[in-house]
Amino acid sequence: MNKRKVFMLFPGMLVVIVFTATSLMAGCTKPAPAPEPSSSPASTPASTEVIKLKFATNTSPTSPSHQYRMDWIKRVEEETNGRVDITMYPSESLVKEDDTYLSVVGGICDIAFVSVLFETGQWGLNNVLHQEAVSPPTDERGNLIWDELWNKFPEMRAEYGDVKVLWKFISGGNSLQTTGKEIRVPGDMTGMKIITGSSGIRIMQETNCSPVDLPAPEWYMALERKLGEGLYTYHYVMDLFGCTELLPYHLKLGLGSSAMLHIMNLDRWNSLPPDIQKIIEDLEPWITAETLRVGHQMDADVWDKCRELGHTIVEPTPEELSQWQELARPAAEDWIKENEKRGKPARAVFEEAMRLVKEYKK
Repeated sequence: MNKRKVFMLFPGMLVVIVFTATSLMAGCTKPAPAPEPSSSPASTPASTEVIKLKFATNTSPTSPSHQYRMDWIKRVEEETNGRVDITMYPSESLVKEDDTYLSVVGGICDIAFVSVLFETGQWGLNNVLHQEAVSPPTDERGNLIWDELWNKFPEMRAEYGDVKVLWKFISGGNSLQTTGKEIRVPGDMTGMKIITGSSGIRIMQETNCSPVDLPAPEWYMALERKLGEGLYTYHYVMDLFGCTELLPYHLKLGLGSSAMLHIMNLDRWNSLPPDIQKIIEDLEPWITAETLRVGHQMDADVWDKCRELGHTIVEPTPEELSQWQELARPAAEDWIKENEKRGKPARAVFEEAMRLVKEYKK
């Protein structure tokens, strides 16, 4: 940047020197004509310099979420008349998922997609929406609940104080898929082996089944080899990893949610011209709605696929669902205690989240 500034200043200095020498040679007998307005590079405002930004994600270029991010990039570039140039780095090609947040803070990337779930140490209070006992709706109402919590508890906003949040959204909701039998209530699972990520181990243990903690790329082979009799995860994730055809029984629980954000390095944000900041902020309602729309479509497409395959899809009754949520309460209590040890108002946040979920589900 310093070299570029020096390069831009030098031609300006050269014009002054030449003009002065010409004036001396002409003498004082004839006044020099007033210079005409010029649009030469030497007089171009520095704010027109193209701002290059790096955008990192963990998702592949073929995913629907990649497309809405590319649409956002296009809108930013068009509405700033090309003054912003954003390069996307998908599939962890710039930074690894677990390192993304700190990479944004450190300036390795300027913009990134992050999941609250993978940053529990950083964002304790914001993980309230992931608690299965809370289970917010995963549409516009879920985002409204998150907004209300943010407005009421400054401690939640403070957990993001060292980045600029560009937009955030609620997605997902854990469901249960099984290979050999229909499940309705926790008692139906006794003795079963259920594959799950680390976040689902606790509630699976409460059902008296045996949780199998495996990374997503290993799910298909484990199910095919009968190492697991079911899968507890977000159902569209089940399909992303090709497991749908192996799991003909589905219980639509919708427990917990995935709270996710797109963030920007704070110093980089503060360095942007005010008009560009406004353009980006004005796009936030549109991109949030678009993000939710794509997520809903992904959900709907997977359920349609399950129906086309002749799968059994169970919608639990309120009484059945409450049995699952009650099993999740001990994990929520542990989350509350962990955050209260750090001086955070976790119980107040949890109780307010529960109240809002009940209100918005009416």
